[in-house]
Amino acid sequence: MRLTLVAATLLLFGGCFGQSSAGPAGVEDTGGGALYIEGLVVDQEIVPVAAAVVVVKDRDGFMETDETGRFKVGPVEAGEHVVTVEKAGYATQTVTVRIDADPAPPLTITLTAVALDVPYQLTTNHVTFVICASRNPIGGVPCTKLADWAAGTNVSPDERFAYTFKVPNPGLKELLVEITWNPQSLGKDVEYWIQTPPGQALTVATLKYFGMSGGPPLRGWVQANAKNGNYQNVFDAEPNKITYEAVSGWSDGNGTIPPVRDPTTGNTILRGTTLFLNHRTESWLTYFYNREGSRAFSALPDG
Repeated sequence: MRLTLVAATLLLFGGCFGQSSAGPAGVEDTGGGALYIEGLVVDQEIVPVAAAVVVVKDRDGFMETDETGRFKVGPVEAGEHVVTVEKAGYATQTVTVRIDADPAPPLTITLTAVALDVPYQLTTNHVTFVICASRNPIGGVPCTKLADWAAGTNVSPDERFAYTFKVPNPGLKELLVEITWNPQSLGKDVEYWIQTPPGQALTVATLKYFGMSGGPPLRGWVQANAKNGNYQNVFDAEPNKITYEAVSGWSDGNGTIPPVRDPTTGNTILRGTTLFLNHRTESWLTYFYNREGSRAFSALPDG
């Protein structure tokens, strides 16, 4: 699990990381020789933070960032200065910067949420694995796990094509679902859905709240306390109330034998057949609290 609430980040464009680091900061020379510390305060989604208090050590007073998260302090003397930024609900950030007459990019400071009533996100990571799964005109079945489902046993403990989760905290606005895998020659696309209750062998016995299918990576947004897409069930975001099950299944959209579709409407006439062998998927759930998530955000690892 990756908990972004406790991960403190400080970004200095053209500078260094950490409280004890020193580097060139944003400088504005007005032409008369006056120097200023100029910068931007953002949160972990790179959204500007307004009304954050900026204090420069050994300088009287303070200032607040404007509605765009920007600040400008000065004039200041050339040399090193300690800059502290704080706002209720966020961890205080302090950085030492060096000011000189050479122009430098503006200082950017990232605040990390430490309270539940400010915008923040939390990401969890999940892995599913199936030894064998088949999608065919009759339906989709896990080749080896079906016996476990039907008998309530766990003969195949290493096989796991679903995982459970609950909404952990109050104030959820959106849930970002991202999933990736290595496509196989026999089966390339995957179907992913969220349902209740967990552990049902027959999907007719479940309620579905969200779904998507296609090639890797899959990416979709779940709206809290609302119906999503064509699903008629509301995704209840009350904390720790409902145990949801997320299933990495097998899609009609690809296969050893492709599906037969109506050439006019595109509707599926006959499902294709897909076979997955030793198939591993990895997914990330990112919970966005107290504000909708940035569409530019991704928890997927680089590369």
